[in-house]
Amino acid sequence: MHTADNHLGLEFRNQPLHRDRLKQERMDALARIVEEANARGCHFLVVAGDLFDHVHVPVKLVRDACDLLKRCTGEVLILPGNHDYYEGPESRLWRLVADATIGTHIHLLTEYAPVTFPVEEREVVFYPCHCPSKHGESSLTGWVALEGKSPEALHIGIAHGNVEGLGWDDEGNYFHMGLQDLRSAGVACWLLGHIHTPSPVPGYTGPDMFLMPGSHTPEHVKRTTEGYAWYIEAEGPGAIRCERFRSGRFRFRRHEKSLQGPADIETLRRELQHAEVAQTLLDLRLQGRLTEEEMSDLMQLEQSLRDQYLDVALQADILKRIDAGKISAAFPDGSYPNRLLTALSMDPSDGHALQLAYDLITIKES
Repeated sequence: MHTADNHLGLEFRNQPLHRDRLKQERMDALARIVEEANARGCHFLVVAGDLFDHVHVPVKLVRDACDLLKRCTGEVLILPGNHDYYEGPESRLWRLVADATIGTHIHLLTEYAPVTFPVEEREVVFYPCHCPSKHGESSLTGWVALEGKSPEALHIGIAHGNVEGLGWDDEGNYFHMGLQDLRSAGVACWLLGHIHTPSPVPGYTGPDMFLMPGSHTPEHVKRTTEGYAWYIEAEGPGAIRCERFRSGRFRFRRHEKSLQGPADIETLRRELQHAEVAQTLLDLRLQGRLTEEEMSDLMQLEQSLRDQYLDVALQADILKRIDAGKISAAFPDGSYPNRLLTALSMDPSDGHALQLAYDLITIKES
C-alpha cells in the first residue's frame, strides 16, 4: 500500500468551525489505509514523504501517528518529505519517531542506501531518496542508477519531489526529477510523493510506473479529489498492477454559477445535489442579476444547502434586475430619474452603475 502527503498536524486555520474535525480526518484516513493494507495482506505500507505537515508538530501527534502505524501487519517504510525533512541524527521530529518505534516493524528511510526485505523466497529492494530540507534544486535520485541490482530481486524506488510533466515547479525548488533519470534508475516502479493529485489515471498500462497517490484526504478547496492511496501488486518491470483505494471521507467542492432567472436557480439546486453533501465543504461563487422575488428564492436555497452540507462558504455578486418595466413603475416617463436609469440600462456591462444609481435615487425619493 502506497500513501504520501498525509500532512498530519495541518492546522486548517481557514476552517475555524470544522478545524478539529478536519484535523482528525487526516488521522482517520490514515487509519483506513492501515486497515485496508491489513485486509489485503500487504507486505509493505510505504509512506512516500510528508507524513507530517512540518517538523515541529506536537509530541502527542507523533506518538499517536506511530501507534496507528504499529497496527499495520506488514513492514512500514517512512520517507521524510520536504515538509517533514530529515536534517540529520539531531532532527527533533525523527528522533521522536525513532523513540516511538524502536524495536518495531516501522523503518525510517533516512539513508541514501538500498533497504532489502525477503518476501516469499525473493528479495525486495527499496531505494529511498529522502528530502534533507524543505527546498532543493537538485534531484535526489541519481545514486539509484549507480547501484548494482540483482535480476532475481524486485527493485522499487521511493522519492519525494516534483516530477517532470506531473507538477508545477518552474523555479526548481522541490527536488525536481526528470523522466529520463527516473527511467534509467533500473527499478520496476517509483513510489512518489509531493504532488497532491493522484497519478497516473486508474487503468494506466504505460511503460512509466511513476505512482503518486495524491493526498490521502483533501486539504483545501483547490483539491477536488476525495483522497486516495495506491494498492500495488508488483512482480517486476512490466508486471505491476495498481488499484486506487479511496481513503478520504470529506471533500471540498467549488461551484461557480451565473444566475439570470428562476430557471438558473433551479438548475443550481439540481447541480448541488449529490450523495455526499454531509461530508462536503462547499465553496459557492455566484454572480448574475435577479429580481427581489428571485433573490428570496436564492436565499431559501442557500439555507437549504447550509442544512445539508458540512459547510457552505458563499461569495455572491448578485445585482438587482432593473428593466424598463421596473424603472417606469418607480419613476414617471420623461422624468430625470427615468431617463438616467433607462440610459444606464442600455449598457448591460454596467450593471453595478445601474444598481447604484437606482438605489441612490430610491433612497432620495423616499
